[in-house]
Amino acid sequence: MRRSEKLLLAILVLGLLTWQGGRLFDRVMFDPIRRSRAQLDRLDEQIAEQIGQLAELSLAEATLKLWQQRSLPPDPLTAQRLYQQWLTDLAQDCGFAALKVYPDRVMSKNDACVGVLVSINAEARLDQLCLFLRRFSRTDLAQHVTVLNIDSTQDRGDPILRVTIMAEGLALNDAPPRQRLFPTGTNPMIDPSANTSAAEYANLIANNPFAKPMPKIVERPPAREEPAEPEIDPAEFTYLVAAFAQDDQRQAWLYDRLNNTNVVISPGKPFFAAGIEAVVRAIGEDFVLLDYNDTRWRLKLGKNLRSMERVPATESDVNQPAARE
Repeated sequence: MRRSEKLLLAILVLGLLTWQGGRLFDRVMFDPIRRSRAQLDRLDEQIAEQIGQLAELSLAEATLKLWQQRSLPPDPLTAQRLYQQWLTDLAQDCGFAALKVYPDRVMSKNDACVGVLVSINAEARLDQLCLFLRRFSRTDLAQHVTVLNIDSTQDRGDPILRVTIMAEGLALNDAPPRQRLFPTGTNPMIDPSANTSAAEYANLIANNPFAKPMPKIVERPPAREEPAEPEIDPAEFTYLVAAFAQDDQRQAWLYDRLNNTNVVISPGKPFFAAGIEAVVRAIGEDFVLLDYNDTRWRLKLGKNLRSMERVPATESDVNQPAARE
């Protein structure tokens, strides 16, 4: 073999050895690093999954705690007794008449809770029923209305409705025991998720589906031999049907049943309705304060202008909500 061929062969062998040696060096030096990096990636994925599971667990625990707070007491008999009493107080406070509230039955929902049913039979006007349903829906209890039947035999004015309601409250087995639904001396809790609108109830009252509008009565001149017909007092047919806050401003609605019209009133502003000119001084949840003929008057929700109550001077500016200009 010539010298040049031997040199080429030596170069070829040296190249092969260098290539094989590079692969061996790569395996020896970098494969452990690659395996460690892959293992770290898998650990990162496991940690992220565990963090997600912990977040879901925390959310579930918070949700369970919230439902435990909204739940009736765990003992079914205690839950039904307290729930029946609370519904009775609510219905009476809203003006229901001929009221009968009685326990119905207790139904097992699953291994974690039972449903407590209470029935209500009563007579009420539409505005009183709407007030009951609004307060019911805004109370922070695990409850809902399962049956609502309304019947009226009248179709004029503001008819009395025969109302049947079945309400169901939820009692969790692991809810904290208690002998009161709400702490003593406090109002029922307001459910922050409730989105009932006072304006929607006011619109329903103003457009009562159970009554036709009262006809507008035009006074006729009396005949000589007949006495004159009695005059109609518009104030007796103008009612306070709503008081609520809208866009950080309080408003109230006066509904004229004779003309089927609404008058919107606001604190600090004068108004004229049914022959009465007054200034609104304050609007509460179920009343308004008016200045009329240099005297302070209180008009309650569901009452007409003629039934305003005079507010004594010692009470006229005490414990009353301030008017919003």
